[in-house]
Amino acid sequence: MLAQAALGIRREFAGGVDWHGSLQWSAFPGSGVARTRPRSAIDAGAVREALRAAQQERLPTVDAKAIAQAVQRPRMRFVPIKTKEHLDLQALHRVRERWVMRRTAVMNQIRSLLLERGRTMPKGRSHVDALLPRILEDAELPLSDSFRVLLTQLKVELDQLTGRVEQVDTVIQQTAKDNESCQRLTEIPGVGPVPATALRWEMPVTFDIHAIPPSRN
Repeated sequence: MLAQAALGIRREFAGGVDWHGSLQWSAFPGSGVARTRPRSAIDAGAVREALRAAQQERLPTVDAKAIAQAVQRPRMRFVPIKTKEHLDLQALHRVRERWVMRRTAVMNQIRSLLLERGRTMPKGRSHVDALLPRILEDAELPLSDSFRVLLTQLKVELDQLTGRVEQVDTVIQQTAKDNESCQRLTEIPGVGPVPATALRWEMPVTFDIHAIPPSRN
């Protein structure tokens, strides 16, 4: 919901708020509100505090009134509108995280299925990549044809997920090279392109990397 307040148009932080913040907004005809855009989003928790007294009247006008009241509080917390670059980086890490979780789930399923048939496999992707092809090629192992087909399909899925993660990692590495903030973060021991770009995504849009004091201070 949008509310006209002393600081301009504000919006409660929710899904799609960054996209809305990148658009030009115009008020209803005859309202007298100038054409403008939301400069920042209000923290959703603060808006909920203003709505507690009016929960039984959950109407758009009540929401707008709560936002207008919340934005005038002296200690209001505002959430900066993300740029398209921030949104792209955020989507990149979210999709990568899901693919990594799926890859881990497939590996654990392969290990558990083999364990039920008396074949133990150490933890770790390197062990799965090294031992699974040998198991599929060993015709002397007492494994049924249907189970071998199942393992083959799981291996195909695992390879596909690994390829997707590697493609995303390539994009992340290039993003880290092109971003000065990420370059400075990668100078920290143990921080690579993935955590550096993830930290950059979590930083405010107006964050100044040069404002960080040297570590010796």
